[in-house]
Amino acid sequence: MCDRISNAYFRPSKTGLQKHSDWLLIFDNVEDLTYVNELLPSVRNGYVLLTTLSHATGEIIGISLESMEPEEGALFLLRRAKILEFDALLDQASIANRDTAVGISRVLAGLPLALDQAGALYRRHKLWSLWVSRPLPARTRSTLRAAWQRAT
Repeated sequence: MCDRISNAYFRPSKTGLQKHSDWLLIFDNVEDLTYVNELLPSVRNGYVLLTTLSHATGEIIGISLESMEPEEGALFLLRRAKILEFDALLDQASIANRDTAVGISRVLAGLPLALDQAGALYRRHKLWSLWVSRPLPARTRSTLRAAWQRAT
């Protein structure tokens, strides 16, 4: 299947990447690392950022990120959302923002990239209410936590 996908969808991109330099290609939440090389251009004049929960990364140089405690994740989220300044402390946030951010941090199992994306989502759309009124289903939360615990 990957051959069909890479040939049909990625050939133009791979060709374009071979002709240019200083590009950044992002693979997020990769489950099977065996397919990544098939999707990369043969001439690599750029950079690849890959996120995975897998510890078996072979030759890939990895940087391990630990999950954050709820308060640490909340502070990161509020800073990313630009609700707090970069050097501000969590207790400087309003009680409502602090409680919401701690809740979101728990829902997202303290996963740094997920918290980063939630902060970016807030900055763009001001969607705290989405998280408060419609949190992730319990099954999704438990799946996220189980996957993270398995990987760490």
